Order: sequence, then C-alpha cells, then structure tokens
Amino acid sequence: MGTHHGVKFATHPDMFIYFPLDPSLTIGTKIGDDTNDIEMMEANMIIIRKSNYTKQLLKWSLLCAFTPECIEPIGAKLSCQDYYNDHLFEDGRCHREDQSLMNILLHNMELKLIREGFKITPHLRYNHPSKWGNRHSLKRKQKTNANIIQLYGKNINGKC
Repeated sequence: MGTHHGVKFATHPDMFIYFPLDPSLTIGTKIGDDTNDIEMMEANMIIIRKSNYTKQLLKWSLLCAFTPECIEPIGAKLSCQDYYNDHLFEDGRCHREDQSLMNILLHNMELKLIREGFKITPHLRYNHPSKWGNRHSLKRKQKTNANIIQLYGKNINGKC
C-alpha cells in the first residue's frame, strides 16, 4: 500500500547521489496535487523470495546502510513535521532512510525488468496486488500457525 506521499518528498536529495531515481518514473506523475513524484510504498513487512534480483536489492541496501552519508545524509530528518503546510510537496521534506532506499531500488528494478521484457505488474500500477485492499490481514503481534511454504511456495532450491 502507498503512504499517500511521494518518494522524492520523503527522501533527502543526497540519497539520490548514491541511487538516482529513474526520471521516466516520475515525469508526468501525480500524487494529489504533487507532480513529478511517485507514491512511496509503506515499510511494513516484506517477504522476499531468494533470487539474483533480491540478492542485488539486498547488496545495494547493505552497501548504503554501511555508508552513513547514503542512509542518513547530513541534515536529514525523519519527521515530516508541518505535513499539511504550504510546502507539502517540497522534495526532501523528511527522510525515511531504509524506506526511501527500498522504494528507490524497487522502483528502478521493476522498470529495468519491464524494459528487459519481463511481464510484471509494478507497484506503481493501480492493479498491483498491494492495492487490492487486503492490507494488514495479519495484525501486529498476532500469532499464526500457517505454514509459510504453503502460503508462498518454495524457491528453485526447494527452500523458503
């Protein structure tokens, strides 16, 4: 699900020095009255199936995490105070650290896969499963007896 604000809104501009957001993702896009930004996905729980693509996501995430100027640029602030003031759509109003990073990496990777001919539904699309309304079907601290393999299957190595 989306956060109802943009990636550029909640990402310090210096993070884009390390991980530029493909401009074709944002040109002509609109979130409310904000233009040229894409909606940031929530940072809740992520289930990642082991693949070469997810290895790349994790590799770049770790490299950024070990580089203080990347994950937490000088002057970055987590809180988006005065969210509803006149500067609502100003880029870099706050910085979501790992959430910003994962959004940039995932959006860029999805675009790359589409350009390579993969048939995927990117998170930006209205018909992506994250927009089906089943969000938060597992509540915080809720226990489940469901077998993860039954829910999500095995990878090519026969493991979760």
